Amino acid sequence: MGLLPPAVKLAFQNETIQIARLVELDFTFGVERYWSGIHELQYDSKTWYPTGNAGSVTPLESSQELKANGVDMSIFLPMDGGLQKPRANFQDVSASEYKGLQAREITAFFDTEFQNVIHTIERRYAMDSLSYIVDPKQGASITLRCESELLSKGKRRVKRWTDTQQRNDHPGDLFFQFLSYLSSNVQVKWGTSGAFFQ
Repeated sequence: MGLLPPAVKLAFQNETIQIARLVELDFTFGVERYWSGIHELQYDSKTWYPTGNAGSVTPLESSQELKANGVDMSIFLPMDGGLQKPRANFQDVSASEYKGLQAREITAFFDTEFQNVIHTIERRYAMDSLSYIVDPKQGASITLRCESELLSKGKRRVKRWTDTQQRNDHPGDLFFQFLSYLSSNVQVKWGTSGAFFQ
């Protein structure tokens, strides 16, 4: 709890805290919002629909190296319509309606009545792939794979100061052309006469 603000630590010590996980999916046909409870939730001036035990988000991974760790967001839709909100037919959703678009996952700490937000931890992802399994007798299990915010539409947000990266961003720009020689044992000669390097 070392990274939490002092007021939040105090609340954790003196109050009963309710922990909720919220997911917001920004499809082209509309935004879908779900949370881990059993009743509708008003948060951020929006309505979040309950999934109860039918929804899950894979645990967050951490690593010391720069690694784009993603998550899987899953929901089970029973045939009896036990969940409250009508949804799009996910079997007909094409990649163009979600791939690369934003998914937001929020871990929120509420008071006992879910009226006041004590603290939130928010992460943003890019939706990558959607898979589903349909059982005519039971229902449909839908899993959405989301990439880390380090990735967006197949391109890394993290850029390196390299000649290749510079030319990709600015064709014809030779600013970093000889950058590799700075970390090598090659002697570089600057000036107007003689070899440029040897």
